[in-house]
Amino acid sequence: MSQKERFCNEDVAGSVEYEISMFRYLRREFDEKVGTGASPEFDALLESFLLHVRVLMDFFYGERSGDKADDVIAADFVAGWNASPSEYLVKLRRPLNKLLAHLTLERQKYTADKFLWDTHGIAEELEPTIERFLASLPDETKPWFESRIDFD
Repeated sequence: MSQKERFCNEDVAGSVEYEISMFRYLRREFDEKVGTGASPEFDALLESFLLHVRVLMDFFYGERSGDKADDVIAADFVAGWNASPSEYLVKLRRPLNKLLAHLTLERQKYTADKFLWDTHGIAEELEPTIERFLASLPDETKPWFESRIDFD
């Protein structure tokens, strides 16, 4: 199996499709919960949303090298894919890592009383990249993404 076939296939596309659809679903769910007060459900929605944001950032803006040799990236599906994260998203990377993947003292900087997660701003920054990716998919791979993602 070639590297292209290993990374660009219908099964892998299903994982990408899942990340995009969950990002969009959680964005809508989170919007409905804003203003309802802190709760375990609210926190779970926020953390899940942020986790999918972090995964999509690596997919759209990451490179495969070293210990990331098995990471799936957008260039696996779209030849010549080149996208750079906005400065806003670049600044979010460290807080996302510290909050979601590591139990560190720095995590305390990102508690609700000290750090506001602007989910609308994050979505506004990431959604155009998602749309560009979906629009750039070759016709032969686009059906792999259609079961959960609306292309209209």
